[in-house]
Amino acid sequence: MMILSITLVSLLGGQVVALRTSQKAKFMTLATNAARDLMEDIDINIAAKGFVYVKDLGEKQEGNFEEPQYKGWKWMKEVKEVKIPISTIMKTFLSSSEMKQESQDVGSTPAEEQILNLVAGNVEKVMKDSLKEVSVTVYWPVKAGTQYSSLVLVYYVVDFDAVRNFVPEM
Repeated sequence: MMILSITLVSLLGGQVVALRTSQKAKFMTLATNAARDLMEDIDINIAAKGFVYVKDLGEKQEGNFEEPQYKGWKWMKEVKEVKIPISTIMKTFLSSSEMKQESQDVGSTPAEEQILNLVAGNVEKVMKDSLKEVSVTVYWPVKAGTQYSSLVLVYYVVDFDAVRNFVPEM
């Protein structure tokens, strides 16, 4: 009797773990589909209205899902600036190339450095204006709605017209 009861308790424990894992997988699948739908809506609007749609989104939007399968679920759309330190990268490149040049007794002139800094500044400005990170976060309730789990999709959007206008045709 003791062996049978220990076996049954072990089997029931395994079943509980399997049910929780299955439920978590279901929520992750639903959340992924919901986030993809929101991201697809953004993508369609960008295709129709252009990059200006990303700017019109603002920094942050939040809302609730209306579909019954997402009852109690929330979403958030965020647009962030992508910071790529071109000036720092250029300085690092210059200092490493200067070391190579010093060994050959050849150095870069201050005028060359000013031009490179100007170019780096312009590239940073174009990137700041034409590259955005768009993220969609989906939240679903756990623990009787007192806590939420979440899933985030991140999408990088480029204003190719601004980039084309900046880069001269060869």
